[in-house]
Amino acid sequence: MCMQVPDDPNIELMLRVKRGDEEAFELLCEQFRRQLTGFFYSLCWNYHASEDCAQEVLLKVWLARDRYEAAAKFSTYLFRIARNHWFATLRTRKCRPEPLYLEETWQAEASEDDLGRLLISRYVDRRIRQAVSELPDRYRLVFVLSHFQDMKYAEIAEVLEIPVGTVKSRMSTAVRMLREELREEMAGGHDK
Repeated sequence: MCMQVPDDPNIELMLRVKRGDEEAFELLCEQFRRQLTGFFYSLCWNYHASEDCAQEVLLKVWLARDRYEAAAKFSTYLFRIARNHWFATLRTRKCRPEPLYLEETWQAEASEDDLGRLLISRYVDRRIRQAVSELPDRYRLVFVLSHFQDMKYAEIAEVLEIPVGTVKSRMSTAVRMLREELREEMAGGHDK
């Protein structure tokens, strides 16, 4: 017997979707497309691939609507599908961070100081993205769900179907690995 989570209005929408309500599905898509795209973008740093992944996950929700059971928050259900889709994507192709092109940062009216700050900011952003993308998947997923999707550890544990203690341990390891990687960069240990 599945227990419905009462404080989640998205469950009612999904139950309508289960009955074939296309309007309810459109509402869920509008509400979660951007969040899903952001999740995938935080994993692969490729906007077009992120949009494609989000669209594919939403399609999977529609195609599997008749099997939906309201056992947890809708977002937990959705991000489990997204997690599984991500792992399937990794098996078929590797996503890489998109390169940073200097032309993208140029603004003709910007002063040299403004351009310098902009270039440094873009470089730091790129290095953080690169460091996150180099984390092993089990650490990267926990880090992305926590820092980019603002999920609490209990929610992450539900999505990944692991104990909360494992989430905490993986987060601690991810943060330590990122600090080590970025500390070396800032100390001039190596260039990437």
